[in-house]
Amino acid sequence: MRRLAQTVARRVLGSRTRWLDGADGPAEIEITPLVCPLRYDVLTRKQFIEFIDGHREMYARDRQAFLARARRQPYAVWLDGIVIPRHLPRLVNDPEGRARWLDERMLRFVALYDAMAARGFDREHPVEIRITNRLEPTVTGKTVQARFILGDGSHRLAFLMTRGYTALPRHLVRIRWFERLVPFDSTATLARLIPLDEPSYAAYLSSLYSAPVIHVRVADLVADVADRRPDRADEVRQVIAADGFADVTGAAGAGGRPA
Repeated sequence: MRRLAQTVARRVLGSRTRWLDGADGPAEIEITPLVCPLRYDVLTRKQFIEFIDGHREMYARDRQAFLARARRQPYAVWLDGIVIPRHLPRLVNDPEGRARWLDERMLRFVALYDAMAARGFDREHPVEIRITNRLEPTVTGKTVQARFILGDGSHRLAFLMTRGYTALPRHLVRIRWFERLVPFDSTATLARLIPLDEPSYAAYLSSLYSAPVIHVRVADLVADVADRRPDRADEVRQVIAADGFADVTGAAGAGGRPA
């Protein structure tokens, strides 16, 4: 979402930035580290695409019934719980306007998805990837190791994920260098708002920190990382604490397991 990308960029006060030449950078960029542990919102988009595909008949037959079910999807939680408060505060205390905007936004997603499905990925609008000399902690308190940070293009990335992509070829991305960068973290908020249950959350973190082993218990993930990847052990503990799962691991930090 372009507004969200611009908001993140504005937070990098005083940072110099430039676009890399199209020939610079790796041949491909792995997707999982772009999504985990900071950008669970990308998965809500992927899940919504899968929801659309599973409810095509309802969408064609009864648009209101489709929207009623769509409002219960994690993507709607992302829009209602994060996008509106951050970018459309005028709607926070306007239930009718808020509901109308949500429905319109979800229908726009259907139209966008249909256009991408019909024409394929538009190479004129590549996914923006950010790199930096100085990756700062997130506002939510996470300090992560990451070579590449997702910028604009989360809908396009989710679309590619539904098409089986596990890495982004260089010709589908543009890379922007920042002198320093504060990455956006949606996961800490979404883990509580959706809310994510422990098996789903543990599997999500496992995709990055313990793959190919996928855990369904957070404590098992922490133990596995401490054993096999001790250089990431502190990182995964503070990520878990920031996301509100510290009480199921004994990790120090604020927050508790989402209800």
